[in-house]
This record gives sequence, structure tokens and C-alpha cells, in this order.
Amino acid sequence: MEKIFCYVPVSVKEKRGDTIVLEIPLPELCREKAGIETFVNDITLRTRSFAEENQSEILKRRAERIIKAKKRGVRFGRPQKPLPEGFEKQYKRWVNGEITLSEGARQCGMPISTFSVKAKRLRGKNI
Repeated sequence: MEKIFCYVPVSVKEKRGDTIVLEIPLPELCREKAGIETFVNDITLRTRSFAEENQSEILKRRAERIIKAKKRGVRFGRPQKPLPEGFEKQYKRWVNGEITLSEGARQCGMPISTFSVKAKRLRGKNI
């Protein structure tokens, strides 16, 4: 069978690009431009569909594994640093209005934002 090389512009909706077909094993498709476009669009859509199904299946299995790991007690993310010594004391002073937020953070040797986040967590625990 003779190889046929042709250039076929194909409008791809999402990418708005062209597809160059270098080799087509079916020579009758090169005779009609509409046949080529349909052929290439069909292949493109099938490939995309397969890739999307594959990706969704991967994400589904990943979510299932995460749920199972959490049930086993696996913790995800970066481990939290322990609170510095005297944090609770500075927290209570800040809650009572004896010191400012920035002063409490400075006394603990931590950024203001970190002091604030840790304080909010403690407030939820009612220390």
C-alpha cells in the first residue's frame, strides 16, 4: 500500500490549532477533505475521552486510598511544631488585655500571624 502524506487543517474547539496528518493508512480519506476532518476529529475526541476517563478513575482511586489511610490514623501534611514554653501564659495575658498581640508574639519568639492562629486554636479548646 502506498503511503499518502497530506496537510489537513482541523479546527479544535478548545485549542484552536491545526493538526498535521503525516501518514494515513486509508488512501480514500485523503480524497475528501470532509472525510479527513471527521476522521481526525473522531480520533482526537476518542483520545481525549479516554484520557479524561483515565484521569477521573485515578482521582477516584486516590480519594478512596486517602479515606482508608485516614481511618487507619495516618496524618497528612506537615507536622506541627510544638508550642514554645510560656505560650499559654502569654496567651492568657493577651486574652485579659494585659499585652498586645504583637507583644505576645514577640515574647514567644514567633510571628504575629502564627501567634494569632495558635491563639485561635487555644480559644476553641477553652484554655
